Amino acid sequence: MKPTIDPWQALANHPAIPFENEHVSPSRLKTYENCPKRFRYQYVLEAPKSQTDMSAAEFGIMIHSAFEIVFDWVRGEEFVGVIPEEKIVESYRVAFDEASLVGVDVFREGFDLFRSYFNRHPDVDHWNVLDVEREFEVEIEGIPFLGYMDRVDKIGKDEIEIIDYKTNRMLFDRHELASDVQASIYLLAAPILWPWAKRFSFRFDMLRFDRAQVVTRTPAELDVARMYVADLVRRIESEGADWRAKLGPLCGWCPYSDRCFEYRDALARNDEIVAASNEDLVALSAERERINQRLKPLDSRKKAIDKILKARLTEVDRLELGEYVYDLTPINRTSYPLADVIELLARYHDTLDETAVRDRLCGKTIGKQEVDAIASEIRKQWEGKGSRAKKAQFSLELTELADLEFVYARLDSRLSSKALPSSKAGANALPAGKDKHVDDTPPPKCAFCGSTPAKLVERSGARFAVCQVHSRKRKPPKVSGG
Repeated sequence: MKPTIDPWQALANHPAIPFENEHVSPSRLKTYENCPKRFRYQYVLEAPKSQTDMSAAEFGIMIHSAFEIVFDWVRGEEFVGVIPEEKIVESYRVAFDEASLVGVDVFREGFDLFRSYFNRHPDVDHWNVLDVEREFEVEIEGIPFLGYMDRVDKIGKDEIEIIDYKTNRMLFDRHELASDVQASIYLLAAPILWPWAKRFSFRFDMLRFDRAQVVTRTPAELDVARMYVADLVRRIESEGADWRAKLGPLCGWCPYSDRCFEYRDALARNDEIVAASNEDLVALSAERERINQRLKPLDSRKKAIDKILKARLTEVDRLELGEYVYDLTPINRTSYPLADVIELLARYHDTLDETAVRDRLCGKTIGKQEVDAIASEIRKQWEGKGSRAKKAQFSLELTELADLEFVYARLDSRLSSKALPSSKAGANALPAGKDKHVDDTPPPKCAFCGSTPAKLVERSGARFAVCQVHSRKRKPPKVSGG
């Protein structure tokens, strides 16, 4: 029986724990590239993961499962043509039922992505689908690599395309595509698996963007990739490997972030060392990178906390936590139906007819920015008596045409009226004898003129209320009598 190792004590003492991969996968190498310390927690120490929100990963797995069900059916039934709508619905529901996800918004989001894919790619031919969820194991410089290909298609007579579904909320940039280790390993494996093919390509299907990002590698690039992945594996398995954390935007979602000393210190650190001179570019560069290394995990942690608070705010109208109040503000995208808005703008515009308006606007729906430009010209036509009524009528008709599409909910925070110290609050203080936790507290009054409405601000180390007129005041008012 192997001796029991306390992974956290082992980590604290930095022991030379022998480690050898039973196999290597693209996900393992990507994990090491992103953060060697996370790799050590996950694969070397096999430490238990914290209860970090893993819904994004589960969502991706569920979507992959739905695609697998559909294309397994295509191959099994030797289907050619447009996939029936009922088969798409059935496959998605089976995959969702097998997942641990809950929430109608999550269900709708996944279903819209899944069905939209088949709206864009309705025709299938089972002869072109070579494999689905193809497991493979190949040797690269004597090292066994294991992977799974989401789908493999035959293009033409002698070309293979490997397809990987992605639910990422961001596209890959050019550098990421050129250096992606998953694409490199799959393109190294493909000629071994299908020796009859002459050309190979790799494609990321970015489901949220209706876009495919294609990756190709020249023979010279594959030679470099072969050497790189083999050397990276040897580095991971070498004695005294460097397991330092690499802080970045993914830290807040790491299942080991609560045990990472570097992440904890980055959140707590308050660097005050600044370059002595703006001419000292080396010092400025060092300062910038210190700030950047702290901002990445801080921003990631803030987003993780925001997600928790937003989830709670779906159950209540607002949260009053300590000295702060949180609520959600919906952010909408405004668009207009083309024919209706052209008719309205041309009817009110003195010099533009429908043809001229159409020339300035294009598309099936028109965005707010394009319409606002012409609407501004129309409002400038009217001056003097009666202009206010014309502008109001025009604005009313334009508003009725607008189609508001919900984009996301922004988390807003503000100081609670209870945050003002009673010694400085004046009229903002709660009435004597009233419970400090009641919701019907009087609205704050401006500390400079006493008017309302006013909002609480925190500036120069003090908290006070300001109206719109005094909103730019940076320092609190002086209190007579000390």
